Amino acid sequence: LVAGAAPFPDLVRLPTIKILYISGPHPNKRIHELASVFKELSRFGDFALVTTLSEKSDYYCRVRDRFSDEGVSSSLINFGPVLPENVSSLVVSCDAMINVSLLESFSNNWVESWFFRKSLFVTDADWLISSCHNAAVYIDVLDAADSAAKIAHTFESPDEIRRLNENAALVLRSLYEEGS
Repeated sequence: LVAGAAPFPDLVRLPTIKILYISGPHPNKRIHELASVFKELSRFGDFALVTTLSEKSDYYCRVRDRFSDEGVSSSLINFGPVLPENVSSLVVSCDAMINVSLLESFSNNWVESWFFRKSLFVTDADWLISSCHNAAVYIDVLDAADSAAKIAHTFESPDEIRRLNENAALVLRSLYEEGS
């Protein structure tokens, strides 16, 4: 944890699997598409999507409404924008991270998930595979059933989580060595 970072004790105490999406409100992030995935995930257990969207944004309203339409409103936990000094505490308070945007040059979400040893779920796309290699689980949010099955399988398999963490450490080391 970063010194002075505010903990998220209420989040830690929730008996659900918490998947964090740190993002601003933009349709490219495709958070609204996760409503169908979380509806499917409810067949496997208690999962929640934790977001950092401004509740004043039109996009947050779209996301909230999609989760409501799918009957999984309780699976959406939005903290609103989080101060940079509190991001590490939020990551530590969750079980995994997700980023299903259509296109991004690079995301801190990846590095944060790897550094804190959190499983990472990302869009199944060539540009992402070339960035995350074998340190992520690749999903297609437009195939909610398959995405949910992959996410649930990850949490059911300590070996899969260990493999992801080992691969993440290698990718982080590679990034560090490239930057040195």
